[in-house]
Amino acid sequence: MFARQLWPVAGHSGRGSGGCSNVTPTPGFHFRVRHVRTVAARPQRANSTAMSDRSLPDLVKVTEVFLIPSSFLVAALGTADSNPHRFGVSLLGLIVNVFWLVCSWEAFGEWKSARAKSEELKSMRILVLLVLPVIFAVGWLVSTVVHTVLWNQPLGRL
Repeated sequence: MFARQLWPVAGHSGRGSGGCSNVTPTPGFHFRVRHVRTVAARPQRANSTAMSDRSLPDLVKVTEVFLIPSSFLVAALGTADSNPHRFGVSLLGLIVNVFWLVCSWEAFGEWKSARAKSEELKSMRILVLLVLPVIFAVGWLVSTVVHTVLWNQPLGRL
């Protein structure tokens, strides 16, 4: 948020040339627009709800924390040059996603208990945040099994 404030330009008060002999004075005042940052007032909440909201693990933050390493591991899986290497990346991805799944369900359980009668529980966003680690875990499990079976075969052969 910005507010505009008008400030007179130094040396131009409208009464003369401001000390310069070769400048023709112009009628009126000259102003410079200065933008000043203002702070918008935020509504205050009751202390009881503010304290309980701060103590809850945020489902979105948990998803952000685990989605980034999972995405990097997908890229590492694509660049792995042997099946044992791909097995190791897949196993690491499976372990990370089990942690993600546990943390997501714990965060959802605490969030749900704080808002037991809320309509927010039926939100599609919450369903997506809960299903995403399951989808990744199933993918990592399939990848781990496939690369275990193909352990001794070179890449490109089934």
